[in-house]
Amino acid sequence: MPAQRRCGAGLEGRLDPGGLVTRADVLPSLAQPVAWLVAALALASLAGWADRRLSRDRATMTV
Repeated sequence: MPAQRRCGAGLEGRLDPGGLVTRADVLPSLAQPVAWLVAALALASLAGWADRRLSRDRATMTV
């Protein structure tokens, strides 16, 4: 396990003895970028909703 933690060890550091990268090696490496993407989309959606809400509130204000 410590050999996998060395600096610069990507998928090549997790090769099985046959030289193939297994699905169990690839899926955890994809989980974090997918989680960041989902979080970014949720934040953008929330920001868009807040912007629409504030725009609507400003439009109904009377001076």
